[in-house]
Formats: sequence, structure tokens, C-alpha cells
Amino acid sequence: MQVRLSKLVPSGSIYRGIKNSILPAFYWEPSDVNMRGGVDAAFMSCTADRAVALAFGGDEGLYFDISMGAAGRGCAVSDVGLTYIPGEAEILFPAMSALQVSRQRVEGKKLVLACTVITPPDTSVLD
Repeated sequence: MQVRLSKLVPSGSIYRGIKNSILPAFYWEPSDVNMRGGVDAAFMSCTADRAVALAFGGDEGLYFDISMGAAGRGCAVSDVGLTYIPGEAEILFPAMSALQVSRQRVEGKKLVLACTVITPPDTSVLD
């Protein structure tokens, strides 16, 4: 029996922290179809543990609060021993996954972008 790892990850909130980075304008300014966000050309690593993301972002970093639903679920690679850093509750998304920004806010010195993740239609690489 074969089970896709993404089917084992429940929908919900996940997080990503980035330090010393400036996002391109399309994360801030709506496109001609009134959308903000971008596509990650490489695998995208996130975490189910908010504290881990906050640590990655540092004191004044950028932080993504990501809603993961039916149109975009990653694989919990920590659960099967495939993560680089044990204990970080890593959720991995395939290359060409998109983050669609819905709003932004400031928490202390951190900028938080609330997003929805959308994975590409053919993610058979992660089956």
C-alpha cells in the first residue's frame, strides 16, 4: 500500500521565517488581477512550530503565517526522518509552490505576511 505523505498532513496554519531578506514588489503591490505574492522556484521549507519560524526570522525578520488547505498541502518530512534539523517540525512544499498574500501586520519588530499556499497541480515528485 502506498500513502502520499501530503495526505498525512492536516490543513491548518504553518509558518516560515526569513532573515536579512527583501521581498520583490509583487509581494507588496497588487497585480493587474489584484493579487499579491510569488512563486518559489525551489522547494519551500516551512514549519508547524511557530517558535521555529520566529527563530529563523530573527529579531527583526520577515515572518509568513501560512494557511494550508486542500489546494496546497506539503509533506511533513520531520515525521519520516527526512529533515535536516531534527525537531523543527518541517513541512516541505514542491518547487513552484505559490504564496498568495492576503494581509500584512506588524508584531513587535517583525513584519508578518498572512498567506495561502498553493502547490502546482502535478506534485507527483513528492508522492
